[in-house]
Amino acid sequence: MKIVREFLVNFSRFKMAGVLNVIGLSVAFTAFAVIAIQLVFQNGYDRFRPDADKIFRVELLFPMSLQYCASGPTPIGAILKDQIPLVENYFIMTNDRKEVFFKKKTDGSSDKFKELFANTTAAFIETVGVDVLEGDAKQALTEPNMLMIPESVARKWFGKQPAIGKQIFCSGEGRDLTIAAVYKDMPENSVFNNSCYTRFVEQENWGAWDVQIYVKTTTSDRNILQQQVNALKIDPLDQIFEYLHKKEQVEKEGKSYLRISPLTGIFYDNTVIYDTADKGDRRNVAVMVAIGLLIILIAGINFVNFSMSLAPTRMKSINTQKVLGATAFVLRLKLVGEAVTYTVIAFLVSIVLLQLFALSGFANLFSMSLAPANHWDIIGGIGILSVFLGIFAGLYPAFYITSFEPAMVLRGSFVMTPKGIRLRNSLMAFQFIISIVLITCTLLMGAQYRYMQNYSLGFRTENIGWLKLDKDLKTNQEALISEMTSVPGVMDYTFSDYVPGEDLMSSAGTEIDGEAVQLDKWYVYKNFMNFFGINLIRGDHFSQSDLAEEQIILNETAVKKQPVLERYFGRNLPDMIFEGRFIGVAHDVHYMSLRKAVGPLAIICRDSLRYDYMFLKVAGGNLPVTMDKIKAVYERLSPSGMFEFEFLDQSLQQSYEGEKRLMQVISLMGGIAIVLALVGVYGLVIFNAQYKRKEIGVRKVNGATESQIMLLLNRNFFRLLLLSFSIACPVAWYIMSRWLEGFSYKTPLHWWIFLLAGVITLLIALFTVSWQSWKAATENPVKALKSE
Repeated sequence: MKIVREFLVNFSRFKMAGVLNVIGLSVAFTAFAVIAIQLVFQNGYDRFRPDADKIFRVELLFPMSLQYCASGPTPIGAILKDQIPLVENYFIMTNDRKEVFFKKKTDGSSDKFKELFANTTAAFIETVGVDVLEGDAKQALTEPNMLMIPESVARKWFGKQPAIGKQIFCSGEGRDLTIAAVYKDMPENSVFNNSCYTRFVEQENWGAWDVQIYVKTTTSDRNILQQQVNALKIDPLDQIFEYLHKKEQVEKEGKSYLRISPLTGIFYDNTVIYDTADKGDRRNVAVMVAIGLLIILIAGINFVNFSMSLAPTRMKSINTQKVLGATAFVLRLKLVGEAVTYTVIAFLVSIVLLQLFALSGFANLFSMSLAPANHWDIIGGIGILSVFLGIFAGLYPAFYITSFEPAMVLRGSFVMTPKGIRLRNSLMAFQFIISIVLITCTLLMGAQYRYMQNYSLGFRTENIGWLKLDKDLKTNQEALISEMTSVPGVMDYTFSDYVPGEDLMSSAGTEIDGEAVQLDKWYVYKNFMNFFGINLIRGDHFSQSDLAEEQIILNETAVKKQPVLERYFGRNLPDMIFEGRFIGVAHDVHYMSLRKAVGPLAIICRDSLRYDYMFLKVAGGNLPVTMDKIKAVYERLSPSGMFEFEFLDQSLQQSYEGEKRLMQVISLMGGIAIVLALVGVYGLVIFNAQYKRKEIGVRKVNGATESQIMLLLNRNFFRLLLLSFSIACPVAWYIMSRWLEGFSYKTPLHWWIFLLAGVITLLIALFTVSWQSWKAATENPVKALKSE
């Protein structure tokens, strides 16, 4: 009780410093907890699964680019199981896709639902450790016309009624499916989605590389497993690489046809192409870890700063106790205990702040629940951290305050040592450097995001929307065109099998005149180029009348990277999966997101193709009425479809939601670190003003003006700021140069952004420092001299 009473007495004496300490530390602990929860969530991808370290994805070397891809031919799984003793089992699955499901009601109408859908083999259940709640999962994945659904979908479709045995119509499959099993939803941090699964039928097909293959092994040693895989001789793959003249290059680069990747490492592996799994970036993790550690470090430094700022006030009390017989050890123990009390109180407050943060709109920036009740292990770790932080942050002030001889302090003749001055100047410079670096990085991340948003893609996006076509609409193209063009406000239309901005596109490769050729494929309607305003460098647009054979327009990158194609200008391209006449070369357009560089592209057109998407150009005048009529046409022509219309510019922006959320998270956490750093500067200003009270009083009595006093107090701070700016700029430049390496198209590192960060820090520091300096300069000198 005595310790608590002494703490309350000291807190009441120094309310300002006490409140700032608690607020600063609690905000720091809250921010650190949020970052820790996010990183634990990301690093835990699929690690919750039984034997997760023994599950591997098989990745195949893509013949054209010699990059590993996430998909491959179906027979690979059986070959690995039959020929590698370490492989216990395997499963195959298709990429998830969205399908429309219909549940018939008693009145004859139907409810529509759009859910993720995939095909997989029965071994998926045991290998991944799916928790089946109802029914027979094996039946669902081995018998025809059966379905296994997640619990969340079962509740959405049937409420509390049993789902087993119920039938539901799948529009994409064109058939009724019987629900045979319901499984517990998998956690969000998994590469496997909570999809509706039906059986996958294995076929001996080496031409279609469109499935993902996973193996369960008896070892967690990737290297041993990879050695056995490398020793395999797979004749069909050998023939493919030999035909494309790539076998020698593969051997020269020391690559194998198959690569085994741990399931737990897929999330952070961004080197794999055609990968639809969620992705993280280790560079962003490093940024978040750095910010989290900086926040805790800054909070600790701030605590020291505020403790030191109170040193002149507390020394007489402490040393009076020395005169009365208290030992230095006991006094230091009390001061450290007081510091620990502050950090523990701040930790308890941070739990409340974390709960409030979890209920706020900021929580939407994160992929997981932030409620403390779901993360007591992390909260407990931060609680232990708070105790250690209190001990270490309290040691220096405790030793400093008790280091002077009692007689010297009681006479008021103690001074700041040169060593102490250097330490405090170093701490202030550190705070300034951190502030400038974080402000610069935040500004540049925002600039990169805006750069990606506003970058010219090479085609029109304004007032253009798209909708996905189901089977009814694909086979009824003429009626769809007639109906849609009759809607007031619809100005033009076209079709395509791909929506710009997606990072997954089909491609084709072959050998032409002894050279390997790889082209992304984009099937389009005959007016596509004019609709999007894509200009030609040379050649002709697609014929508007006669398209009996395929016509092909290549982009600039295709003919630059693969010059052999130039020989066939005006003629049919030989040996491609698509066979058509090469009629033109178009300017490059950014058909994928700006994360990827423009690749060789073939834009292909032919009559009678069934396209997946229809694009409409609409007038902006009476948009709600136009949209209602477009929806009415869609539902009339496709009763089994689900109307979804997206504007292209909005869907392109949504493709950068990950970058946007990351920027917002880093800005939020970086902003907290900046504020804490500048609060620390404020603590040092208080210290300086407290120490120089007598000097200020003497100067004012001798005629010094308030402006002269403020100059005395501020001069050293701004020297430190200038020095800090010269150190912070190269540090920020290096950090952002490394971060921007992950983007194919990046904003320049403009010099004025660095200057702006320095100016922002200067203005904030000027306000902070000058306010406290003004208070010291305007204090009654008699009061200062009397207290001394």
